[in-house]
Amino acid sequence: MAVLGVAWAEEWGCTGMSAKLQQEDFIEAAFGLAQDSGVHGFTMRSLGEKMGLDPTTVYRYFKSKDALVVAMVGRTLASRITPEMLETPPRQRIMLIACAARAALLENPEMAAALANATGSAETLAASEVVVDALEQMGLTGRSLVVWYQLIEGIVIGGVLLDSGGAPQNWESRGDRYRTLGVRPFTEVAKAGPDEVEAVGDEAVMLGLSTVLDAIEASVG
Repeated sequence: MAVLGVAWAEEWGCTGMSAKLQQEDFIEAAFGLAQDSGVHGFTMRSLGEKMGLDPTTVYRYFKSKDALVVAMVGRTLASRITPEMLETPPRQRIMLIACAARAALLENPEMAAALANATGSAETLAASEVVVDALEQMGLTGRSLVVWYQLIEGIVIGGVLLDSGGAPQNWESRGDRYRTLGVRPFTEVAKAGPDEVEAVGDEAVMLGLSTVLDAIEASVG
């Protein structure tokens, strides 16, 4: 199982790097650009220019923009995952990792879209390996392991993509959608305000994950 942290150079074939801090400098600068123009709004050239470097220098540290985005996602997730989470039983570990990933990605919704679209990104994320390891400990093997993992990933990332669709007013937008249904329980949640709408979103994702984990335990029991 991979150790959580930034270990992207070998994964993406960027050997010969001098120090990890230099790689972190690029990630930090990329986050700065993303705040202004979004993940899809900056280029490797603009990143190099921001750092006062020849744009081609960026490619010495990251093979492609996809590789850089994966590193950004990885740092975002790793910042929320603690060593204590990794010591919990498999089911609890999956729930904790999912909660941490959801919280981190909701703060950076474009990261979720990049994660969903970046080729091979799931395989390079240590958080994904933690979940896969936990699923194996629960008894999943073969194709079933892949299918159930894909379902869990879909619930977490898909939930973020849906819930962040109205960014930066995610929950206000969701509340407006509830009001248009004209159904009393939805209207009451919307009237309670964005915090209650957010709580419902979180509860829905956690319920979905819990249901999936119940099904996994039943299938291997």
